Amino acid sequence: MNVIAKLKTVLNLIILNFKIFYEKKVLKNKIILFYYPKSKQINENIFYIENLFKRVDSKSKIIFLHQNTVLSKKNYYFITESKLNLIFNSDLFITNFICDHFPKKVKKIYIHHNLYDDPWVSLKKEKETCERLKNYNFIFVASREALEGTLEMFKKNSISPPKIYETGYYKLDYLLRNKINKKKGKKYILVAPTGINGFAKLSMTKELEKIIKKIFSETEYNVILRPHPRDRENKIYYKIKNQFKNNRKFEFDTSSNYFNVYSKSKIMITDISGTAYTFAFLTLSPVIFFSVSEKLIKKFEYSHLNFFKNRNKIGIIVKSYNKLGNKISFIEKKYSNFSKSSLKLRKKLKYLNKSKYIIKEIIKKII
Repeated sequence: MNVIAKLKTVLNLIILNFKIFYEKKVLKNKIILFYYPKSKQINENIFYIENLFKRVDSKSKIIFLHQNTVLSKKNYYFITESKLNLIFNSDLFITNFICDHFPKKVKKIYIHHNLYDDPWVSLKKEKETCERLKNYNFIFVASREALEGTLEMFKKNSISPPKIYETGYYKLDYLLRNKINKKKGKKYILVAPTGINGFAKLSMTKELEKIIKKIFSETEYNVILRPHPRDRENKIYYKIKNQFKNNRKFEFDTSSNYFNVYSKSKIMITDISGTAYTFAFLTLSPVIFFSVSEKLIKKFEYSHLNFFKNRNKIGIIVKSYNKLGNKISFIEKKYSNFSKSSLKLRKKLKYLNKSKYIIKEIIKKII
């Protein structure tokens, strides 16, 4: 921890504990703390998290905590995770990335940030992840598929899970209130791989350069490359960005809110990223799943997951960049079929457009 982080943490702990004392003892409010543990991914979440927790009820006070040293925002306090145990008298602690340190004597909720039942982590990290999640009292997941997948992960690793609620996917609900407007005249393909280190053997990262060149040589599409937020500064992406920087048909997107690039993209290409279903359900546009190895998907026992079983309902599977041009042409011919299929699958979400209400009602019962 650097000097600035230490000083900010100490100062904010003093301010925060006095604030909590006043809110509870004088104003008789319940205190809800929402913590952003990932400093590089906070901007991807603020826009909808703030909206979600706006006015939980008249007697609850929401306070936001984070680990981003450059963030300056009202009602936001920089606290390093290791010092969270020096916060006292709060009632509820919520995160959307897993933490290992918590305020004293508080109920804890983890909100999973994926929509479907795509694997949380690689197989070798599953048990460790379950052990970390066991420290929470509650887990909120977006869909029935995610609920079943989470329960299976705990069962497979012989660990008893916390209480798990299906709550809907508020990020999708929030974005659906905006109007999708596909730009006419220009056609865009959004290339959005999963994190490089999360599933290294199933990542399409090594094929990115070939995939982009293939799109340019065999189609009329523009390409938007959007790396996973964790990978924005990775040397692999710097190399690709520099390689195509003078190509007017290439864009490198690191925007905090992906709504604009999702809106104008006619097709997404990804590997096993959970963003595939968010894109399909939000835009009703098809996804090309670039499969590095179907054999490995079977070997890792992922084939039975709905994420993989339903790939052909929201798009198609491509196993080689050499076939990409033909597959894009095929998708264009069947475009409306994929849109209808995605809509049908989206309608199966139990709490579609109801997640904010469901989450707030559960929180009220908890506190």
